[in-house]
Amino acid sequence: MLPNSILTNVAHNGIVYIIRMQKKTRTILFYSSVIFFTLLSIVVVLYSLGYKYDFIDNKFVKTGSLRVATNLSNAEVYINSELKGKTSFITGNFSKGRFLPRIYNVRVEKEGYQTWEKNIDIERGLFSDFPVVVLLPDKFEITITASSSLSVPYFSFDKSLRRAYLEDGVSEDGLSAISVLALDNGQLVDVFEVPKKVLSENPIVADAKFYYLNDNNLMQFDPKKETYIILSETVKSFYVSQEHAYFTKFSDNTLYIVNTSSDQIKNLLNDLQNETDLIIKAEQVGNEYYLLLSFLNSSNKLFKFNENDLEPETIASNVLGFEVSPDRKKLSYFTRNELWTIWLNDTTSQPLRKAGEKELITRYSHEIKNVKWYRNSEHLIVQVGGGLVFVEIDGRGKKRNQYDITYFDGIFNYEGSSNNMWIFGGKELANFKLE
Repeated sequence: MLPNSILTNVAHNGIVYIIRMQKKTRTILFYSSVIFFTLLSIVVVLYSLGYKYDFIDNKFVKTGSLRVATNLSNAEVYINSELKGKTSFITGNFSKGRFLPRIYNVRVEKEGYQTWEKNIDIERGLFSDFPVVVLLPDKFEITITASSSLSVPYFSFDKSLRRAYLEDGVSEDGLSAISVLALDNGQLVDVFEVPKKVLSENPIVADAKFYYLNDNNLMQFDPKKETYIILSETVKSFYVSQEHAYFTKFSDNTLYIVNTSSDQIKNLLNDLQNETDLIIKAEQVGNEYYLLLSFLNSSNKLFKFNENDLEPETIASNVLGFEVSPDRKKLSYFTRNELWTIWLNDTTSQPLRKAGEKELITRYSHEIKNVKWYRNSEHLIVQVGGGLVFVEIDGRGKKRNQYDITYFDGIFNYEGSSNNMWIFGGKELANFKLE
């Protein structure tokens, strides 16, 4: 036997052949095996570390992953028009990894619901999260909850309680019957009488009490106790929010605040501009106050200040209204045709925002009449163009999904804890679930 060869027995048709494998052949096989297993190990390690071969760039690249968290279970998720799975029956989530860094078209749909769609930029080694995707039904079942016998009844939503107040008849002695409805279940919870002279002043209702101006006196009427309280005199304008009334006087340029329960008045802001006309809205968020004023010779302005500020900071002009989100971390305001959002705090979920950032959410050709926040603080309900529109504030993918809710002419309110939408037009109050 040659020293540099190896004998190998091979059986064929009952005959055993002896094949001598040369040393060179053995060496080639050995090193080929080493190279093969080394390359295989590298591929396995790269795979385990989240790498994938990109045939366009001809190299291994770090992959990204995606999560879409929706309000629906068993919704179909399409990526680049290919069905990739469904949202979880339990959580409503869909997750998938190992995406090459690309822009992917992601679409979520379910029969009977409006479709959500975005172009999502998945980056190397990053997790793209869409934690609050909401799909609304194609149609809503609207129920008439109450109606008035009057042709032009008084109607108002309570600023503090989940209540609506509808005038339904006037007695000979000038008392109006007020039906009180709970916005969480649509049930009639109370009926009381309010003097017609109070309703004629278009009062603000908060905590089941009516606030209005009478001969420049800021009045509080409690229909349960049938009592009148003068909160302040020579009042020019006012607004009621969170157990406080904000008001200005004819005698000076000071913004006052009074606790509606204790009647304690204090100066909140001195030296308002001389041409200040009306307080449109005021609200406190933490240590900050947000104040919307109208002026005699200029446009409305939205201000921010705290009690230590000598003068308020102007946020925006031409503002018609604003709303603070349920989580108290965002503020949305609107002009005649534009809708903006300001982040009041840093965010911890995607898309990441810093406190003070401001972004134009959308622009309409029709006039915006009112805006409310949806309960997740990531969507807005906008009254525009004779109807209601549901708008997401996440602008990633250069697109914000918007859904038409319904068309109507009147006023609306949204009650987040019960997810009830309330609309009042003419003489009728109607409601429906938003999902």
